[in-house]
Amino acid sequence: MIILATSTLLTVRDWIQKNRTDDTRKPYKLASQFPTRLFTEADDNLTLKELNLCPSATIIMKPLKSASSSSLNSGSHAGIISYSFGVVYGFLITLFHMLSGFLATLFPTGGPAPHQLTPIPQHNPMRGGQRLGGESSSSASSTARKSDDAVSSAGAQK
Repeated sequence: MIILATSTLLTVRDWIQKNRTDDTRKPYKLASQFPTRLFTEADDNLTLKELNLCPSATIIMKPLKSASSSSLNSGSHAGIISYSFGVVYGFLITLFHMLSGFLATLFPTGGPAPHQLTPIPQHNPMRGGQRLGGESSSSASSTARKSDDAVSSAGAQK
């Protein structure tokens, strides 16, 4: 069968229904990716050209979950078990974290408490205005003055 641009979306649905290889009773929806769009029954009477699916497009058949009673029964049991497991697991993890946090406050393992640490003495702490790698300018100049005074007094004694 050739599907033309003037064919309606209902024609495509009929073709899909006749050529399906899976269970023809399973519901599905039609969609396109470019542009992203989910087709509804209101689109069934529009042509492919009116739906902007020409000259080329891909229509995707998305199966919907079946609403049969057998799948609901088996799914509901699995859902209840999964939910129950999740609740119990979440409770146990929460209890574990609370207990481990409580024990960590009672028995710290990260070394001594901050108040038990001895301060490390700092040798020659830096002060504002101090030159790096030598004495401060005031002590250097006073040392230079003392050595000049010593030289001049030594010359006076001779």
